[in-house]
Amino acid sequence: MLAFLALSAPIFAAKPDAPTKDARHRAAQTEFFRGPILTLAFEIQPDDFEALRKDPRRYIEAVMKVGDETWKGVALKLKGADGSFKPIDQKPCFTLNLDKFKGAERFHGLKKLHLNNANEDPSFLRQQLCGELVRAAGIPALRCTHAFVSLNGRDLGLYVLTEGYTRDLLAPFFADPAGDLYESGFVKDIDQDLTKDEGDKKDFRAIEQLLAACREDDAAQRWPKLRAILDVERFATFLSLEALLGIGDGYDFFRNNYRLYHDPKTRLVSFIPHGMDQPLAEVEFPIQRQPDSIVGKAFISCPEGRALYRQRVAELHAKLLKSRDWSAQVSAASAKVLAALPKRDGSFAKELRGKQEELRDLVTQRLAYISKALGELPEPLHFDKSNIARLTKGWTTKHEGDATLERVGEKNLRILADGECQASWRCPIQLSPGRYRFEAKVQLKGVAGTGAGLRISGKDPAGEWLTGNEQNKPLAYEFDAPDDGGEVVLVAELRATKGEALLPLDGLRLVRVK
Repeated sequence: MLAFLALSAPIFAAKPDAPTKDARHRAAQTEFFRGPILTLAFEIQPDDFEALRKDPRRYIEAVMKVGDETWKGVALKLKGADGSFKPIDQKPCFTLNLDKFKGAERFHGLKKLHLNNANEDPSFLRQQLCGELVRAAGIPALRCTHAFVSLNGRDLGLYVLTEGYTRDLLAPFFADPAGDLYESGFVKDIDQDLTKDEGDKKDFRAIEQLLAACREDDAAQRWPKLRAILDVERFATFLSLEALLGIGDGYDFFRNNYRLYHDPKTRLVSFIPHGMDQPLAEVEFPIQRQPDSIVGKAFISCPEGRALYRQRVAELHAKLLKSRDWSAQVSAASAKVLAALPKRDGSFAKELRGKQEELRDLVTQRLAYISKALGELPEPLHFDKSNIARLTKGWTTKHEGDATLERVGEKNLRILADGECQASWRCPIQLSPGRYRFEAKVQLKGVAGTGAGLRISGKDPAGEWLTGNEQNKPLAYEFDAPDDGGEVVLVAELRATKGEALLPLDGLRLVRVK
């Protein structure tokens, strides 16, 4: 579906703007985000400063100076959640609104912007890097630059500056940016405490329709209902990006940090990522992982959704990740920030350079892991006429205690107990509802302890567990897939104090019982 994806523009970009006032604002914004790093000096009256101590989320009026220019009537308040919030006397995050108080003027075309202290991203680059990638894939994401900030003469140092969630953000991605824009609560799904940044504050009919579609028990009926309210193409991209970038605190894996937009033209809901200051922190964040969100679960539990997700992950990898030198992009962004730092900040510059180099190395390792993981991603299971599917790909390892897990040639999986251990080979698969039997043939040498056996993740061991010495001994484990379908992780496990288990790949298979 992304064969026409271009890196220079979003996939779903609207037609070019006519030379209207809005178009001029957006042109000024684009130029600003490409431009030099500025210093923003804020002046707040003592009474307003005290007001921010008592009620940091309430706007007060500030004056902002940038070089020889002055902006009056700037609405300013503190922002941030548990990880980033700091009080006004420390290094707080700010939200600025240039459209709230009388006499205020836009700042380089922006009527709303945020200043983030990067408390959760010591590289100061993750939001910028991830935002560029997300936008290139056709999903709205905040544009970023950097700024130096002072408050009543106190130097607060370097910040990440982003645009706000406004119609200007939506315009390049939707034909009509005047629809409903929803904001999520902290670690809350779409059925809890959504608020609106744009649109009728009391109209939540689109969200109610989306919830109803997700709660349809029959997957065959759920998919057309999802398509009637959810932009499934964009959601496949959104879910794929959260997995590829390792956004563990986003919507699908933590029910956090997201916005929703209801497009009045298509009447479809789209998801927008928020707060991308923690992605790219875990090299081996799985690219196939069961979502923990209402919409993610409903989407992936439909065969059409699973197929679309798998297709989109591969397309994004090929057209976005492999086609750019992301290591060089990190280096270029780093160089711009470091060059702008005052010479007096030598110790901070050294620390920042080190964190940015760590990020660059992590990005390189992450891309290598994704390439490897895609190669090992199992094909959708194909059951033959006898209702048997072979399990030759997609196996990964997990262990506690003293164990060695390795592949022996191309045909065997090996587990060696060097002491007390619980070690396993695991294969995540997507299954439709029904009953299945997981089968294997195992070769054992001197196994002592509970033994070797089969199960699925999240379930206690059942059936026969083997010890001692065996040659091609068959094992079997029957289970029921979830009623709503979804991911099941097959586990071939050794719980032992010593011994070896060898699992021939040609003996691993899944039988559909009913």
